[in-house]
Amino acid sequence: MDLKQSLDNPLQLIAEYSMTPSLQSCTDGWKNFSDLVCNKLSDRAASFLRKYAGADLIIITGATGVGKSSFIKTMTGGDVYIGSELRSGATQTALVPAVIHGKNYLLLDMPGFNADDFNDWEIFNMLMTGMATVRTYVRFRGVVYVDSMNDRRLTAPAQRILTWLTHFCGEGYMPNLTIVTTMWDGHDEEGIEDKLDIYETWRAGAHFQYFFSHGAKVYHHGLVKGGDGYRTLSREKKSAERKSDALQMIRDYGDTAPPLTLQIYDQIANGRTIETTSAGRWLRAGSNNPEEFLPDARHSGSASTGNANTGATRQERRDQDQSPTNGNGGPTPNSAQRSRTSSFWSDMVSFQPWIKLLVHAARDYMKASEKGPQYRD
Repeated sequence: MDLKQSLDNPLQLIAEYSMTPSLQSCTDGWKNFSDLVCNKLSDRAASFLRKYAGADLIIITGATGVGKSSFIKTMTGGDVYIGSELRSGATQTALVPAVIHGKNYLLLDMPGFNADDFNDWEIFNMLMTGMATVRTYVRFRGVVYVDSMNDRRLTAPAQRILTWLTHFCGEGYMPNLTIVTTMWDGHDEEGIEDKLDIYETWRAGAHFQYFFSHGAKVYHHGLVKGGDGYRTLSREKKSAERKSDALQMIRDYGDTAPPLTLQIYDQIANGRTIETTSAGRWLRAGSNNPEEFLPDARHSGSASTGNANTGATRQERRDQDQSPTNGNGGPTPNSAQRSRTSSFWSDMVSFQPWIKLLVHAARDYMKASEKGPQYRD
């Protein structure tokens, strides 16, 4: 089979495999899972991905209906999701390739939590599997949270995912987190003022205070400041300007974002299981009072240090005080936790769809490189 035929059916590039032992006891779960994935690829697939798949990965998340997909399509084109989607039951995610000013990016479109037809833990598992699968070929450069902010009070889905993001990212990663507000077009001067007032109300709340006090940024998609006030950018008449502004926001991750490490990445690298990471523990807890699980500023630290107690919540510290440690800063999981987590890490079937999406992205990068720099924006 030649390379073109193989690329048309990426799963044929994956070598035969068998179920593997649990990675639960490994020191660095990321590396071991990634190594297993690489070992299951054919030489042809591995060579192709090494040559073309390198990219900066941006995780983009937000609740259903806030304009997340429209935001991504603004930058990449209307048909960008063709070949880039992954479905598991009712849950859908995507790995969208983009070439911006000659640089490769992967936009991981992650569903928000607390949607009626989604299972939060399934979404989390899909994200973690995807991150582990593509890890060898990407740099995790940033996280984007998208919200229309049409409600004056923080919505339940927004509250849930924002609280989870504090544990997923960690305090030290906040400079690489961007809050994107959407759905500005169509507002007159009074409507813009009202929506900016809603944004300031959200910003004054505990979640956004935590984000912005530690370096997070904001980008108002479709709203620009000039002269004496703000003006909106029409989707139809100002589409080029909207696209240029959005691309610049993403480009800043590749050009100026500091080389920080996600808290969850450090925790797994230091021996935590998926369920005993800060993000996993909070998601499993399912608290009805999310602010109880916001990191306590008195115990905050840098997410890039590898300290598993970084930004620990009061509840998590109580749990850790009562749990034996595994020598890597994290609690030793009980047998039930080990069984559930090991089945996730050792389920090599789950990586196949992500490899297919990665090959699709690499093929786009290859085509862009062959066409020349004028096609690489």
